[in-house]
Amino acid sequence: MKLLHYSLIFVIFLTACSTKNEKTVNQETKNTKTATGTNNLNDPNDLTGIDTAAFFKKYPNILKEAKNTPFDTLSLKKKVLLMEGREYIMKSQFQLGSFGDQLSSFLRTNTGKTFDKNFTFANFKFEPGKSTISGKYDSEITAFGHATFSSVNLFFKINVNEKDPTLRKAKIESIKSILSKSKVDLSRVEYDEVGEPIGKPDQISIRMYQKLEKKSAKETTATEEKK
Repeated sequence: MKLLHYSLIFVIFLTACSTKNEKTVNQETKNTKTATGTNNLNDPNDLTGIDTAAFFKKYPNILKEAKNTPFDTLSLKKKVLLMEGREYIMKSQFQLGSFGDQLSSFLRTNTGKTFDKNFTFANFKFEPGKSTISGKYDSEITAFGHATFSSVNLFFKINVNEKDPTLRKAKIESIKSILSKSKVDLSRVEYDEVGEPIGKPDQISIRMYQKLEKKSAKETTATEEKK
């Protein structure tokens, strides 16, 4: 249950942001901010473009408070991107009806423990009858990218409304081409290449859902004994 709650709840925002650890923070920053070169999202050791000093200053207790949580297993780079993603989704002003607006509204109103929700891009869509993507979609892709970094167990399955297999494949390839050039955690993105079409013919839909680690038999027994 803890893992379920942890996905999208700002537990680590509750830590006190005091400045008493600033000296230690600065030392940690010197030890970690060493990478140079092109920023590679798939390389956890490449901190190019990542402001680790600002990160540790803003969340001085984050490494200690997140000990033994799924967050603790992430690389420093992933930790920074996760926190940036959550803050962007929860604090930005989005166009009404856009992906960011739908997602932030869902997170603010969802009081349950299940995160399985379908969204539809408002501006990131196809030209009628074609696999060409049109529209001013940069802000939606930015919001989607932040969403892919915002949790340790959320995944996003993309689907298109197209019954013709050739055109369906071409549409999915167009989406992949754009996302591969964007700041998106592609390890969190899946494509429903044979699923039931959703939405209108020109729309791109996204199913957000959780993948939770299965407990071993030993862990399950230990949990039951504690009850």
